Amino acid sequence: MFTGPLADSAGTLVEAEPPPDAVSVARLLAEPLLLHGILVRNHAFLKAAGTDLRASASMWHMRYLWTLLPYSMAALTLFRHALPTLPAEMWLDVDPDGQPVRFYVTGPGREAPEAAAQVRYEALVFRHLDPLTEALNGLTGLSRRIAWVNVARHVQAVFDGGQEQPAFARVSTEDRRALLEDPTWTRLDPAGPPGGGSNPLFQPPREVLLPATPGTPSRTVQVHRACCLYYKLGEPRYCGACPLAPENLPRKSRAINAG
Repeated sequence: MFTGPLADSAGTLVEAEPPPDAVSVARLLAEPLLLHGILVRNHAFLKAAGTDLRASASMWHMRYLWTLLPYSMAALTLFRHALPTLPAEMWLDVDPDGQPVRFYVTGPGREAPEAAAQVRYEALVFRHLDPLTEALNGLTGLSRRIAWVNVARHVQAVFDGGQEQPAFARVSTEDRRALLEDPTWTRLDPAGPPGGGSNPLFQPPREVLLPATPGTPSRTVQVHRACCLYYKLGEPRYCGACPLAPENLPRKSRAINAG
């Protein structure tokens, strides 16, 4: 599966004893000073100005997601197997610049034959990614909305990248719909984290109507639900689907599939 767009993710989650300098993810989320130190190193690596860590933390968050999600999602969707992705079951290797490199787990996980995608993904989303969102928000002020849009973008990217593999493409349609297109989340554990049954991965892009210009008719483009703050690092730079990019500023916009 780890070819094409996902080639860079090969080897980012391994079953092996973690090296001595790997960090327990449980500690990372429970000890603010530990996570803060890593984020400060990342801030310096990105040559970000000032002391506001929100933009650099968002970039770190996306690197973390791209390290964690491809293997975890391949296991859950393709093999119906839950890798040990709870914080207490994982260790993170970061490089000297604070960049996530690889996750270590010490067990094979368990079979997850449940038909419902939200049941299979519940632990990963609500017991790993949700605490990470809260930790980044508490330490840096990175908004929960931006963090969850980051997650949704990376989940979509894994599904998109996996389409090159026929076996994954055949089984991923229903998981994609349940994770990204359903505004509600049916919890297996009703005593789980709060959220009112809402699906934090439901972050549909927006359609933006761009006005006509001389020689160019009006057109509609899709932009992300929220900006990842990349433009705040150094010279203002925007991804092609940034809602704040000057060329994407709308006259009118509407959410897709937002009901």
